[in-house]
Amino acid sequence: QWNDFFTVTYHASMAIMTIFVVLGISYSLSNIYKQDGLSTAVIALVAFFILTPFTTSFTPEGSKAVYQVSSVIPLEWIGSKGLFVGMFSAIFATEIVHWVYKHGWEIKMPAGVPPTVAKAFSSLIPGTITLVLFSVLRLIFVYTPYGTLDNFIYTILQMPLTALGDTLGATLVANIFICLFWLFG
Repeated sequence: QWNDFFTVTYHASMAIMTIFVVLGISYSLSNIYKQDGLSTAVIALVAFFILTPFTTSFTPEGSKAVYQVSSVIPLEWIGSKGLFVGMFSAIFATEIVHWVYKHGWEIKMPAGVPPTVAKAFSSLIPGTITLVLFSVLRLIFVYTPYGTLDNFIYTILQMPLTALGDTLGATLVANIFICLFWLFG
């Protein structure tokens, strides 16, 4: 029972860290651009979920059969394993929204409309364009051997970098870069 107590705390915080990262990066970047941070962060989070696979493998206890479960959000991709895709989603979704706002493609409401309602309507066009682009990106990866952007990044980047991190040479190079970066602030 104690194991469940601590596991729930972990699953409610660190196991979903990518969600917090997406919201934080997008909100901060949109504030730099002087645009509505909340709506942009929500658009970035939805863009991240578009790229996230909604299936996972499940093996029941005492069984050797592996089942594919769909219509679920696996914790593995919203935890540390999905950080690269989360950061990508946050930055590029915010950049797309900023680009759309910069070109004036938004619904402008009359002066008598409350500001909250006006903000909601002004983010409809940027949100739609962003989500369509991310849906196309997901569709492109469906037709690759990787199936998802998460699998692509995990296979191409994370696994080789993790293997490199176990060598003396990679550790020395990493320490040199750390010292170099600290030298410049």
